[in-house]
Amino acid sequence: GARDVAREPNPSDRGRLYTLALYYLVHNPNTFYLYECFNGHYYQPHISEWQWNPAVEFNIGDPAPVPGGFVDFEGTPGTNEHFELASGPDPYDPSLTYHLFARMFTNGMVLVKMLPEGSVVDEQSTTTHTLERPYRILNADGTVGETAVTQVSIKNNEGIILVLP
Repeated sequence: GARDVAREPNPSDRGRLYTLALYYLVHNPNTFYLYECFNGHYYQPHISEWQWNPAVEFNIGDPAPVPGGFVDFEGTPGTNEHFELASGPDPYDPSLTYHLFARMFTNGMVLVKMLPEGSVVDEQSTTTHTLERPYRILNADGTVGETAVTQVSIKNNEGIILVLP
């Protein structure tokens, strides 16, 4: 489960996508996804307003193999697990290292950029990455962007779900 309480009690698009991307990154048969944006169950609005992520309804497919030239998080090539797509000096504090993780799926790819301890999560942490092929971006409301992209910009503690056109 994941709780997006940064803007409690209202859900944030960033929180919805980050928590779902994290789930997809480490998903296995023993995991499930639960989203909520309120720290407590006494909130009056309907549960669909604070404990639902419409993007979860999009089918990103099944886990697919790590691309050639990469190894999974345990150093093994060819698995269907997540891998480090990029790393480097954190733009906010170059003495820190950012890590961008990815996982391939039959209908797309998931990206998650972790927060280096001591850094920030705003625009000062943005890095831009070129993609090997065009993708469309899954929006927090469950719709897919119409324009295909070949590069993405991502902040610390942010997730992007990319869909094959």
